[in-house]
Amino acid sequence: RREMQKSVSSQLVADVPVGVFLSGGLDSSLVTYYAKQHTQDVHTFSLGMDEKSYDESSYAREVAKHLGTTHHEKIVSAEDVRNALPEIVQKLDEPLADSAILPQFLLSKFAREQVTVALGGDGGDELFLGYPTFFAQQLLQSYKKVPQVLRERVIEPLVHALPVSHSYLSFDFKAKQFLRGSHSPESHLHASWLASFNADEARAVLAPQYKHMVEDSYPLLNAIAAEMESADPLNRASYMYLRTYLVDVLLTKADRASMFTSLEVRAPLLDKQVIECAFEMPSEFKQHGRTGKYILRKLMEGKLPKDIISRKKHGFGLPIGQWFQHEWKELLTDVLAPQHVKAAGLCNPEEVTKLVEQHMSGSYNHRKKLYSLLMLHLWYDFWVR
Repeated sequence: RREMQKSVSSQLVADVPVGVFLSGGLDSSLVTYYAKQHTQDVHTFSLGMDEKSYDESSYAREVAKHLGTTHHEKIVSAEDVRNALPEIVQKLDEPLADSAILPQFLLSKFAREQVTVALGGDGGDELFLGYPTFFAQQLLQSYKKVPQVLRERVIEPLVHALPVSHSYLSFDFKAKQFLRGSHSPESHLHASWLASFNADEARAVLAPQYKHMVEDSYPLLNAIAAEMESADPLNRASYMYLRTYLVDVLLTKADRASMFTSLEVRAPLLDKQVIECAFEMPSEFKQHGRTGKYILRKLMEGKLPKDIISRKKHGFGLPIGQWFQHEWKELLTDVLAPQHVKAAGLCNPEEVTKLVEQHMSGSYNHRKKLYSLLMLHLWYDFWVR
């Protein structure tokens, strides 16, 4: 409590109007609460989606009403996000395969109409074990005790036979991702769960002249894990997220999306003292049974509505998989058409076409792979060709 009060207070200091990105999740609600303790006139900003399983706007409204902020909300459609794509591509000096940069950009643009600085909730999941993958890491220990023959002949075929759903973090997606990483060593476990392509898949989709460039990331991840060798497994995993995914994806995305709109975004949860405080705690303070961010939930008891405190993790996602089959179908099939892919010379057209056809048929959900390929080719067209 003391570190959060100090961090939010110091990051509210500015000569220009300051707001807060409020998704309705625990982290952004916590930051909003402490902002409200220091200044009564707090402006909060949220983005809503047409697709209900991805929409958090009702939770953001609930927190804003509970805390008494001046709340600003915008609902966006598939077309709004699609229209933002060329603008993003033309400003990214390197391709970034995280589709959340699109809503982040639209939210930043919306907030910039009112404020010049915004506080965000980045860092809470990495520091306080908020991702479902942290519980999956614990679950994996039990799964490995199941006889191998039962896993290979019964469980894994059943999981792969599950019907595809495009809802937010659907059961079939989580189950298939879980199995995908189940054979990885500890240092590579979370990377395999998060990645769009593993090394073999990357070699398959790349053009022949680039296959040799796919390097195994084990040495890098092993080196990072060794820096926290004495920590317990979950705190080691937390440190891995901090050094890789947070820096290379989430903060890169937040920085680019906000700076494109001349908005400065600050992250109170990544204050140096907050980070040190988090790593001084044993992991059971953060992951309690199936509950992640346990200590943050305890901290906010009586300060936020109960349903906000008990909410499961909900990322800043988009129904990309569904859009690829409908609203974005023409865009996807045009950009990843065999002749276009062949002309770019980066990827194997046959393999790319196979991924597109499998996704369109509904037999697989290749949304992460296809978005990565779409962004790569759009970026290449603008910046290289």
